[in-house]
Amino acid sequence: AIRKLDPDFRLNAETPDYDIAHSIRQITEETQWEWKLRDVYGHQDKIKSYHDLNLWAKLNVDCDKAADKFRIRAELYNLNARDIQLYKAPWKVTDKMTEAIY
Repeated sequence: AIRKLDPDFRLNAETPDYDIAHSIRQITEETQWEWKLRDVYGHQDKIKSYHDLNLWAKLNVDCDKAADKFRIRAELYNLNARDIQLYKAPWKVTDKMTEAIY
């Protein structure tokens, strides 16, 4: 997944997680900061205690849990891509996510 953030990797709307990769690329290009990417092996909490993980692995576990909570809420409220609007403050970019991505 991290290769999608490389400016030399060609993104298109059919690329898995295109919306996320594209947004991250935009943010990194708009800032003056030097960005360094780090690939973190996922699901390390399945083989080690959370407290034995390094900071990056803990952050990965925390993000996975947050994503699961969002997914569960989205399923609970029966949300799908057509229900989600994209904002880049202060403007609404689109309210037709599926059509915009595909």
